[in-house]
Amino acid sequence: MLSIPLLIEACRRYEEIHLFSRCAYRTFIDDLFIRNLSYYDVDQNFDMIQKLSKSSDIISFWSDPEWIDELRAWGANQIFTPCSRPSRGKHFAEQTFETLGWDIPDKLFQNNWLGNRWSRKSETLWIQPGSGSIQKNKPLSYFIKCALSWIDSDHSRKVVFCFGEADTKLKSELAAHALSKDERVRLISELSLEELKTKLCEQADSYIGNDSGPSHMAAMFGIPTEVCFISTNPKIWKPLGSRVVLSGT
Repeated sequence: MLSIPLLIEACRRYEEIHLFSRCAYRTFIDDLFIRNLSYYDVDQNFDMIQKLSKSSDIISFWSDPEWIDELRAWGANQIFTPCSRPSRGKHFAEQTFETLGWDIPDKLFQNNWLGNRWSRKSETLWIQPGSGSIQKNKPLSYFIKCALSWIDSDHSRKVVFCFGEADTKLKSELAAHALSKDERVRLISELSLEELKTKLCEQADSYIGNDSGPSHMAAMFGIPTEVCFISTNPKIWKPLGSRVVLSGT
């Protein structure tokens, strides 16, 4: 998600862009309505990289030396390899722009890069208590407290708890809590990225979650987003968006 500003800037600088990514991420790319962009599922169309490399500038987040040698053998022009997992220094997006020698956008952190899709007055708090990594998760009790505060402030308010495929234990813990029996609270799980995007944009008046893909997505859609950082560095991984608040341990 944090590479989207880079993609947008690349499409401004080049007449033709070929993007290779996982198929699931196409749902975000299509929303950008970029005319000079061709999208390829990297799993299904890997052979196209060789065909398109000749005389092309390549930006690759995979920097394996043998891979870089292959790109050169295929006739690539310039090859840029931004670090995909920096552990220190500036924000990921800033480091990526600097690797390419491009100016950093003036509103990098304030821009809603996927469009301002905030569902104002929907009265629904969306909570994503997992992240795919236990080390990155704030205790479930914190999210329960946030949910209770939200619905107690106004009886018409609702809460959605959303769980990923790695959050089975978290979902079971919440299902055993009295809060899950409240008619204003819903538990949903294992949405596709397309489904998650649609429901977030239609339902979320506010969002709370750990440092995870859904949190970055919510922030980029302009939804008021609180992101909890436990084991990762917010200086490097802070979500981009105009309504982002960070919280710690």
